[in-house]
Amino acid sequence: MRNELEDLRKERADLSAQVQSLRVTVAELKAENLRLKQQNQFLMNRMFGRASEKLDSRQMELLLNLSAVEVTIPVVETLLPPLPARRRVKRERKPRLAEHLPTEDIIIDPEEVKQSPELYVLIGEEITQEFDVVPPKYFRRRFIAASTRTRQIGNSRRFWRHYRPG
Repeated sequence: MRNELEDLRKERADLSAQVQSLRVTVAELKAENLRLKQQNQFLMNRMFGRASEKLDSRQMELLLNLSAVEVTIPVVETLLPPLPARRRVKRERKPRLAEHLPTEDIIIDPEEVKQSPELYVLIGEEITQEFDVVPPKYFRRRFIAASTRTRQIGNSRRFWRHYRPG
């Protein structure tokens, strides 16, 4: 009976040592995994980020060959957190066509509205602009397409005319 009890204690001590060894291995693998994730993020930012064209090929070799060099694995708490992504500041755009140029308005109405305009109510406009040059005169041309509906509510028909020049 004593032999069995001693064998069980010995086996328990061996299993406890194995568990402890596995815990240390898991901690080391987690630290290495975190380091590799950070390295991968750094390389992705270098390749596809703003500084992608500034990377020297020797720097890339150094970064990629780090795994070949034996490195001590740092403790997880001492690793730097990943850098937050930078947000681009949106710049205010200037108007595409100069507002100071003379403007020529071309009104486009459907034939049905032209024939009996008293039956329709203007509910909106779609304005498409183009820049045109007539030597030596510069001007802006606007195409205004009316959006209308019939005055009769029950028998309503809408005319939408979308005009794109060119």
